[in-house]
Parts: sequence; C-alpha cells; structure tokens
Amino acid sequence: MTIAVIVAGFFIFTNFYFQSLGEQAFATTLSYSNIYFYFTSSYFDVDASLKPLLHTWSLGVEEQFYLVWPAIIVAMSLFSKKAKKLVVGLFIILIISFLFNGLFSQDLNAIFYLMPFRMFEFSVGAIIAVLLQNDSTERASDNNIFVNLISLFGLLLIIAPMFYLTDRSVFPYYNAIPTVIGSGILLYYRRGIVNQALSLRPLVFIGLISYSLYLYHWPVIVFTKYQFSDLSNTNYYGIVISVSFILAILSYHLIEKPFRFSKNVYMPWLFSLLFLSTLTVSYAVKENSITSFYQSQELVPRNWKDVKYERYVELNRDGCNLQFAKMDKNCDWEAETQILFFGNSHSIDSYNMFDMFLGDSPGYNLIYVPHTWDCRWTEKPKGIVESENAECLYAAGKLSSKTFLENIDVLVVSFFEMDTRGARYLPMIDEMRKKNPDIQIIMMGGFIGVRPNYCSELINKLGDYGACKDEKYVTYWGGDEEDFLMSKDFTKRNYLYVDKISILCGPGRSLKDCKMRTEEELLFYDGDHFSLSGAHYFGKLLADRYREQLNSMGIYY
Repeated sequence: MTIAVIVAGFFIFTNFYFQSLGEQAFATTLSYSNIYFYFTSSYFDVDASLKPLLHTWSLGVEEQFYLVWPAIIVAMSLFSKKAKKLVVGLFIILIISFLFNGLFSQDLNAIFYLMPFRMFEFSVGAIIAVLLQNDSTERASDNNIFVNLISLFGLLLIIAPMFYLTDRSVFPYYNAIPTVIGSGILLYYRRGIVNQALSLRPLVFIGLISYSLYLYHWPVIVFTKYQFSDLSNTNYYGIVISVSFILAILSYHLIEKPFRFSKNVYMPWLFSLLFLSTLTVSYAVKENSITSFYQSQELVPRNWKDVKYERYVELNRDGCNLQFAKMDKNCDWEAETQILFFGNSHSIDSYNMFDMFLGDSPGYNLIYVPHTWDCRWTEKPKGIVESENAECLYAAGKLSSKTFLENIDVLVVSFFEMDTRGARYLPMIDEMRKKNPDIQIIMMGGFIGVRPNYCSELINKLGDYGACKDEKYVTYWGGDEEDFLMSKDFTKRNYLYVDKISILCGPGRSLKDCKMRTEEELLFYDGDHFSLSGAHYFGKLLADRYREQLNSMGIYY
C-alpha cells in the first residue's frame, strides 16, 4: 500500500505534498507514524485531508502496544495467574490510561495519537478475552431475549457517536466510552442477534477484506479529493467506494493471503526486500532526492516555505510580544500610543501590516497577544481571561487587567472567518470596551481562503497564478463580514472596519479582479495567511486608503 501510494503521489501531487508524503511513508514503514503525526499536526501544517497515509497512525499505536503489552501481562502473571486478579490488574491499567486522557485533554493531538492514552480501549478487549475463557461466560452467551436486546444496544452505542462527534470533539477520553462499551458488549455476548447478522456471507466477505479495505480507502479518498476538489458530487462517492473495494479485493488475494499463509521459504526474503525498498524510496522522497513528476513545471519553487515565506507565521521583528513575560522588555509602556493586536493567527498579519508604516516611528508601542488557536481563551465572570496553555498565562493576566486595558489606545482585531471561528471571541471585545470606553477598535476584514489547499500548490497544480481566486477552490470569501459585525455593540462608536476586499479586488468587489501577487511574489502562499512581503504590500495600501480615519484615531505617519 505504501509503495502504491508513493507511485500514485509521484504522478498526482505537486512536489510540496509529495515530499510530505515521503515523510509519512518513512514514518509508516518504521511504525511510528502516530508519533510523526502528533508532532506535525499543527494549525499551520498540511491539512489532514491531504495526507494519504494519515490513517496509519492507528497501526503505529498497535505496533507500539504489541511491544509493551506482552511484557505487562507477563509481569502481572508473575504475581498471580488467577483470572480475577488479572482482570483487576487490567482494570487498574484501564483507569490509569483513562485518567491520563483527562489530565492531558487540552492536548487533543496527544490523547488521539499516542499509545498510552489508548491503552484503556485495548484494556477492555483484554478484560473480555480473560472473561471469555470461563465456562460460565459461555453459558451466559446463550441466545435469549436479553442477549439480543443488549446486543442491539451495543450496536446502537457504536453507531451513536457518528451523529454527535465533530472535528473539535475531545477524543478518545469520555467520547470513546460508547464505542468501547458497545464493542465490549458485542465481544462478550457473542451469540446475540447482531453477531448472527455479522455472520452472513456478504458481511463475512467484507470482514475478510476489511484490513486491505482499511489500508486503501483513505489514500483513495485523499487522491480523489485532491484531483476533483469538490467531493459533494455523488459520482465521486461511487468512484471512491468502487476503487477502494477493487484494490482491497486484489490486495487480499494477491498480497495478504500469500504473505500470511504461504510456506514458500523465500517469502521472508521478499518481505525484507520490500521493506528495505520502501524505506529507501520514502527516505529519498522525504529528502527531496526524488521529486514529483510535475516538479520541473511548477511556477512556485518547492522551497518557498524556507526562502520566500519563512516568516509567514512570525512577527516581523522581536517586538512587544505578550506570549512570554521575558518579551516585556521589548515593550515601550511609556509610548504615547499603545496599539493592541488581538485575534486568531491573522492577527500576526495585521501586526506586520501596521509594523510596516509604524514600526520605526517613535511614540508607538505595537503589542501582540498570542493568537486564539494557541491560547484557546476562555472568559470568566468579571472579565477574567484564562488559558489552558501555560505559555499564555502572562498574556491572560494582561487581558484580565483593567489597568492594562485602560492604557490601550487602539485595539486591532483580526480573525479568519470572523462569523464562525472569530464569533466566540467577540464578546471579549465588548468586555475590553467596558473596561476602557475610549478604546478605538479597528476590525480587519477577511479576504480569500483556499483551505485545505495551499495557494502555492494550487498554482503549481494548475499552472495558473490566478488559481487561488478560482471559485472552485475558494472555500472562504470575507465579503459579508462587515454586515455581520454591524450588529455588535462595539461597532457603535470609535470603530473602523478595514475592507481588504475593496482594497485588493477593486470597487466592484469581484473575486476574479482580486490582486493575488506583487511583481515580486505572492500575497499569500498557504491557505489564507499573508506572506511577510504581502503584509507589507497591504500595509502600504491600508496606510494610504485609511489615512484620514487612522489620523482621527491618533495614528499619524
């Protein structure tokens, strides 16, 4: 599967995604893909929907579990071989693993990808395995009304999370309880009506090919989505399902069965050869020694993230950054005009825009607050701001301080998707206005978003610098944000809305007329953040268009 995905990626992906695929393949081959995805699944990393080997995280968890679990069982059996004591020991492991989910629940990637947080799920299966060794358990599994009802209940528990889990749900932790209990019920009461249904030949056949189906379904989804972008067309569902089943059947008969059951003495050598070949090729792709088929035709160089855009999520300079108390030394608290930047990752863009025309001017202190994605701000009664991220505690103290906010002259607010991602934080703006009624508020409007794609890679894929303003790929368009904001209390006075669309797309505000690059480089390379030069370019336009309004707010340049 890994070899097949690398070959497909060579012909389908741009080199940026192909190199990422090489990293995924290398980690998958060595069974640490879950750890790799833990460290690379950040807000600014390649979107999960464009990682063909993302599903192998579970194989990494299993392989690591299989290394640790036998040693645990052997150690426990040294104390007692009685089933009851073994079950007690397994239950203790279950509780400890579950409690660790609670202790680290703020790190969603850790509890999802790393093996220790998954052991409580495995423990349930182990407990049932021990219980099923008893004859009394066999008798308890006899077919009757109770067994059938509880079997159906177990199936319902497995299905239920499909209707309430979202991409923001904490998982596993308490959200895994229904599926774990449901699966446990079906394993324990093996003669229930659900298990009988699962014994029907068509379902048994799916069970036989299920591992191969698991291996191939996700890469098929990723490549189909990458090629066609819009998967809302039901024809694509048919393509994904059909191709996945065909590959699974071929894999089961031509690869899985021969490797599992063949007695050919050369099979281990063949396996070793395939293993080393996959490892070597994936390493070469990872290191860019092998580049994708389209690399030579790409308009944006493959090293854009290292050269052209290396600071796209960093402040332009080591300014007044409240992420760490030690950065306080860079703050000029005596400056005549204090400007506070607040929002999600787009507040970095705004900081860099204002820094372009105010950074070297005396009398201004540009204050950056860590963005909401890192800090996940929560507002308590009396305007107290808290964060579960220890690195944000200093900033939380500042945002909670009436004295601090009273000294702020201008608040610049920036959110990508103001009406969704930003909406939950807008009440904090009202609270800041309450603590400082004279504060001037500048709302930075939205622009174009092409997530989960990267703008640079859309350009390379299509060979067109205008690809990122193609309606087919634009997933967010900030054109209606101003109307949405007008209903908020903080817009009633001392307020300015900066309309990026009218500045970059002209008075007609037409998507096809939007400016996407300067003479030198793109305004943005990833899904929606301005490059540093793009932020500076827009800063000049902002300073020119809104000079009169900014002057009225005490910002002169």
